[in-house]
Amino acid sequence: MEDKPTCSGRVFVCLHGIGGAPVDWSGVTGRLTNLGDVVCMDVPGGSLDSAREVAVAELADCSGRSAVLVGHSRGGVVALMAAAERPDLVDRLVLSGGYVPPSRADRSWIIGTGSWAKHRVRLANRFVRAGHLTARQANRPASLSGSVSAVFEMASVGLRPGSFDKLVEAVRCPVLAICGQRDSHVPASWVGAAARRYGWSLAIIPAGTHFAHLDHPDAWADAVEEWLTR
Repeated sequence: MEDKPTCSGRVFVCLHGIGGAPVDWSGVTGRLTNLGDVVCMDVPGGSLDSAREVAVAELADCSGRSAVLVGHSRGGVVALMAAAERPDLVDRLVLSGGYVPPSRADRSWIIGTGSWAKHRVRLANRFVRAGHLTARQANRPASLSGSVSAVFEMASVGLRPGSFDKLVEAVRCPVLAICGQRDSHVPASWVGAAARRYGWSLAIIPAGTHFAHLDHPDAWADAVEEWLTR
């Protein structure tokens, strides 16, 4: 975890995704530091609940400041959970490729639980083969067992859309969802549908992938900066 910020004002607390590390935010931290302090957390693997507890503890350390919680992929779900549990500690929330259940307007994604599970198995295989961000950070290979369990925990979120609704309803702050048009992990159509359903702001990076904050850091930072100045 990075050193604690010392100055007053806004602080960005950034949560990486499965197999990631704090360094994953290095492409955008330069821009974010123009807007406030930045803390890039080392998010633990294991259960979403344990990751949420660590995120809430970090937010408590920043109490009294304007906290912008930023989560990528699984980190987006953790961010939602932390903001729902402690709305008093989160002023704004940014979901970057944050996982959301499939669009309810497009039921072609599922013909039954079997189809959903099959899709998630293929996605888990893709995450693990790629080590998620391992190719981008050779100094920290993702744990195979940790990646598999985390991906399948994320899969279970999609099978309980009602629970996801309750989670989002408990979030009191403004939310910005950023997605890449070419995201194959959490499709832009899913994120767009979620933004409409929940009243989130939406920014789509035209050539962006699931890792838009890495692939297109300037466009990503532009979206955050424009949203913060509204």
